[in-house]
Amino acid sequence: MSPTNRPYTAPDVSTPLDQQTTIHQRSTSLPIPSCTSPSIPSPPQIQPQRSLPITLNASSQVHKYHPIRHEEPMPQFRDGRDRFPIAERRFWHPTAHLDHHRYERLPGEFSDEDFLQRWRATSRHIDDNGIIDIQPETTYGGIRYRITTHPEVWKNYVILRGDTIIFRGLDVDNLKYFVTWTLNKDHDNKHAYIQVNAFNQFQGNLDSSDADWPALGFLVPKSLCNVLIARPPPMLQCPFDFDPQLAPDLPELHPSPQSQHQRRRAHVWESPLPGLMHFSKLNVLTRCKKFLADNKE
Repeated sequence: MSPTNRPYTAPDVSTPLDQQTTIHQRSTSLPIPSCTSPSIPSPPQIQPQRSLPITLNASSQVHKYHPIRHEEPMPQFRDGRDRFPIAERRFWHPTAHLDHHRYERLPGEFSDEDFLQRWRATSRHIDDNGIIDIQPETTYGGIRYRITTHPEVWKNYVILRGDTIIFRGLDVDNLKYFVTWTLNKDHDNKHAYIQVNAFNQFQGNLDSSDADWPALGFLVPKSLCNVLIARPPPMLQCPFDFDPQLAPDLPELHPSPQSQHQRRRAHVWESPLPGLMHFSKLNVLTRCKKFLADNKE
């Protein structure tokens, strides 16, 4: 029987009144509720700690660059990115007209027979003892690193499109570097500048900014370079540049022996940039009107 349902027991009348107890004074097994509020734990103290360095691309492998040391044996690379330094790249391009160097040159494709033959052919080895310098490329878009080599590393063999290169000793079964284009045949008095891209065995080329197999540029002896010159990329002409030498495809803006009305209609140039269509038309018409006003007969 619970204490709350216990039957009432009358006090013994034989005992004195000052010793008699009531039901409210009897002991009970129920705990007496406390009127005090429960204690709230204090918040944990935050201890100041040193800030940790922010690691970019935490899901990728750790980069451990092996610098070139000619006196030491060839390093054993765990990942391809360990062959290249980490450095900030900044591209500077002129603002007078569009610079075609900023556009990436796609590596193009080979015929299946030619690609298979090139894949199975002997590769050129560019080891540490033949490398002078590795620097981030800051001029040509689509090239990650510029490699300067000793002329002896090419062994007086003519360099052709499709030649394969094993760079710094990393040779795998499913990826190879292929020579693709000549970017500048007159880089200086002695060197030409060629582009090298990574391909797999199915002729799929990796992105030029891949961390392990980025696109490379090699300075090679000009006398040995017989690689095809890359086509200039399709460029959008600057809507504010009317120099015929810089923009030969633009219409002539000088007046011709026609009526003034025909001249005004003939020299309206359609901008290839839709967002600048109205502004470029207005700009061209304003220049034409000013030229005609200054050369009135």
